[in-house]
Amino acid sequence: MGAGSRAAARSTCVGVKCAVKKRRGWGASYVVEVQPTILLIENDENDVFFFRRCLGAVNARVDVRVVASAWQARDYMVGRGPYHDRRYYALPDIIVTDMNLPGTSGLEFLAWLREEERFRHIPVFVMSGSFGAGAIAGLKDLGIQAHYVKTPDFNKCKSFVTSMLEHLPKTGGEG
Repeated sequence: MGAGSRAAARSTCVGVKCAVKKRRGWGASYVVEVQPTILLIENDENDVFFFRRCLGAVNARVDVRVVASAWQARDYMVGRGPYHDRRYYALPDIIVTDMNLPGTSGLEFLAWLREEERFRHIPVFVMSGSFGAGAIAGLKDLGIQAHYVKTPDFNKCKSFVTSMLEHLPKTGGEG
């Protein structure tokens, strides 16, 4: 595929992550496959690895962007600093956040996110090592889809990931 073909394919996918594939055979054409984006807000690299492993185990075709703090997540969401390129740092279709983050908490990030009209429609899932009774009530008030306690149980994590993926937008895949 020539550079012009790639640029044309990319230009049809502004704001989303795309994969360009060439169909084989006579009269080959190009298919633009739109991949939904998940923003994972997690500061523990082991948890990031485990989450990605679970996505792979359920054959999820998604683009995962990872930030390590609530402040980085805010910058990502508004396209500030290193996240200004919306072709690469697309607005997420789903947000998955830890509660215990460096600096400000996941709860404070969620409160900010829900105050922003342009982000209220994005489904949010929370995974954390522990939840206090007050935290769960606060999460429900903020309209999260679900909360999960982190576990080393691979099958439980796959179940969480599968239920989360049901909230992704349906895509046609061709463009």
